[in-house]
Amino acid sequence: MPATKEQLRRLMELDKFFQNGHRWKAIDLLRKLEQEADIQISDRTLKDDLAYLITESNGILIRKKIGREWLWFYEESTYSHFKKSLLPAEVADLRKMIVTFKEWGDLPFWQEIELLLNQFETRFSFDNKPNRKLIEFQKPISIGGSQWLKMLYECVDKRNVVKIVHRSLRKGNNVTVEVLPLLLKEYNNRWWLIVWSGSMIMPIALETIYDVEFSETEIEEPLNFDPETYFNNILGVTKNQGEIETILLRISPESVNYLITKPLHESQKPMNDEGTEITLRLIPNFELQQAILQYGPQIEVLEPESLRKAISDKLKEASQIYN
Repeated sequence: MPATKEQLRRLMELDKFFQNGHRWKAIDLLRKLEQEADIQISDRTLKDDLAYLITESNGILIRKKIGREWLWFYEESTYSHFKKSLLPAEVADLRKMIVTFKEWGDLPFWQEIELLLNQFETRFSFDNKPNRKLIEFQKPISIGGSQWLKMLYECVDKRNVVKIVHRSLRKGNNVTVEVLPLLLKEYNNRWWLIVWSGSMIMPIALETIYDVEFSETEIEEPLNFDPETYFNNILGVTKNQGEIETILLRISPESVNYLITKPLHESQKPMNDEGTEITLRLIPNFELQQAILQYGPQIEVLEPESLRKAISDKLKEASQIYN
């Protein structure tokens, strides 16, 4: 893959020059690049680009002495390294995909992804006019942390043990841990790193991380972690040691339709025809409490009693603030 968008543009021009059996001396290629594409490069850069095309074309681009001159050309006159094979409608769909994908500028390996998108744009001759936004994603807006994404993505992929210094969101103190990264997860506009300490699985918010370095400590992978199923019985990223419970909630009539179309959790089921009572099958945690509290008086916890009391206590605290 070309290292930069500039190199991609040069390769596109060179490929065009070699089509239809045209043969070139190196000095003529340099001159043509400058005259037709306003590209000025050194002999060394040209050699590197030609070497790239030789490799990518599987030797179809060759350098051969003809008479007294060394010429560069495609051995197959019909060959093109950048053939356009998409229909106009397909190109239009691809363009929409590119515009949509560029909404995610903070993903791991975004630079590599952006280069691929630039190749699509260049290869299929997309113009440079601004694109009208058709879709927008809600992105993590937490302060900081994105600088760790690529490194931690690699650590998850390669199962590298790391030493992380981070600030505890609950206690506010700095903590140093040696952990095995298992998964990067986005939840509630925040990036989380799910890690295994050797004894427990826990989440670390990326914006709380001060430092990450590789560790020589060996930590065996947990036996019970499957990212496809691990979060099935919780809301958010915090999995407590408790058992799965049936959560019974009473919903105010004005919120019924909203919660039908946007359930709190995939386990949500209505308990009556009106939809004013629903159940969830979850392990209660902090994120569940926050989700219920955001509805204020529109959701009442009926069962279990422990969750009902926890929500009641927090609403009382909030009421005291305003009284």
